[in-house]
Amino acid sequence: MCALPGDTRASEMLELACMHTLFMREHNRLAGKLRSLNPHWNDERLYQEARKILGAMIQIITYRDYLPLLLGCKFHRLIPRYRGYNESVDPRISNVFTLAFRFAHASIPPTVGRLDEYYRPITPEIQLRTSFFAVWRIIQEGGIDPYLRSLMANQAKLMTQQQMVVGELRDRLFEQVERIGFDLAALNMQRSRDHGLPVLYQVKPAFRFFCKMTFYKLWLFTISIGVAILSIPRGRNVENMMFLRTLTMPLKYIFGIQIVVKGKENLRTKKPFVLVLNHQTSLDILVMMEILPRRCVPIAKKEILYMGTFGLACWLSGVIFIDRKRREESIGTLTEVAHSLHKDNLRVLIFPEGTRNHGGSMLPFKRGAFQLAVKAQVPIIPVVLSSYKNFYNQKEKKFTPGKMIIQILPEVETLGLGPDDVPKLTEQLQLCVPQWRGGHDNHRKVWQQRQLWIATLTNQRKVKKSLLHQEDKLPTGMFLVPPREHHSRCHPARQTHNGQLDISV
Repeated sequence: MCALPGDTRASEMLELACMHTLFMREHNRLAGKLRSLNPHWNDERLYQEARKILGAMIQIITYRDYLPLLLGCKFHRLIPRYRGYNESVDPRISNVFTLAFRFAHASIPPTVGRLDEYYRPITPEIQLRTSFFAVWRIIQEGGIDPYLRSLMANQAKLMTQQQMVVGELRDRLFEQVERIGFDLAALNMQRSRDHGLPVLYQVKPAFRFFCKMTFYKLWLFTISIGVAILSIPRGRNVENMMFLRTLTMPLKYIFGIQIVVKGKENLRTKKPFVLVLNHQTSLDILVMMEILPRRCVPIAKKEILYMGTFGLACWLSGVIFIDRKRREESIGTLTEVAHSLHKDNLRVLIFPEGTRNHGGSMLPFKRGAFQLAVKAQVPIIPVVLSSYKNFYNQKEKKFTPGKMIIQILPEVETLGLGPDDVPKLTEQLQLCVPQWRGGHDNHRKVWQQRQLWIATLTNQRKVKKSLLHQEDKLPTGMFLVPPREHHSRCHPARQTHNGQLDISV
């Protein structure tokens, strides 16, 4: 073993010293083989040729074995297959890599492991803080083999948000050879400043995503304090929703999100209605405020009520909360809302999918929104939000400036429909909404077909209700049938086998 190399850092850590010793021995072995094959080579050439071969071996280990494990499925996309030497490639290490490769500091465990020839742990384990520059352990405690076995058989420390660098490196680095223990993480940050590296926000999309989402949530919770203060004089009132809407709107300019609203004329009505939107992410709060009409309150899950200042602001703004785990209680709440729509001239906003959907498709619609509209006999106005995937993706930690489209569709009249029509109504609207969201050329034709079906069903209900109302005014024993050629509209009632009068239409 060579404990006096050209760089003192070669003996800094026990495992690192073992690796250096292993490759030094391999280099000397290669040089001996080359000397026997080429006795006319001098020492300098033997050294350089053996160095080339050893460098190639390290490259194979790095690109064939190490990086695929480190990068996973992204390896072949980030590092394509080798296609020969390219003299235009700059072989120098990039400035940003001088810090980036130090991520491996987060994979160092707090102890140094050793295994015997049977791969059994050798106790006690060596604390990391006592192993720095302690090359005497290699010489006196079994050589490099126990350390190399441990490196091969044991896994590296898992990097987590809760513990990136262990305390042995953060507080007690080089404690035995320096006056005090150093902080390796702090040293790394100082090195990045010395190199003039950009801040993490500029180079790491995942960090930008985290920062933007944190700012988004902090903004909502902060403005909720102002909404609560402004709403106190009026108490719980639907008009307070305008405070929340006004203070939320600046977020689209901060994040650079361009929102295009189409079909605004479909909201220019003074009568009550039910507004249904497809639900994607928590950003829907921002998008929802863009089109929220006056005296319109969302229906939200009850958990939001307990979200601190934001829950208080929503409650003061008249948001209707339902407990999704208690079905009967939720139905009762929706029934009360249906009775108050006409009484208080309210509009209600509901996400019929019931929960967020980060995928490209749409979840099946729940029937609550449609039952509410049918029970209150108010129209449904579908609103289709285009996908956020061009600027927002939670799975890929992507949040960039972008553009989205809000399409407000014509209202769907429910006057004359009954509870039995709700499943079909839900199904028809579920079928037409993806056509608009997907941007198909025939979306308007599809929507018109759905509207025609709903109008036909509504007219049938109106005719039936009108005929039944007229039958109530007929003399006993008479009933109405649809007008037919060569038949009178009034006929004697037929008596059924059980003695009841048949007055069906």
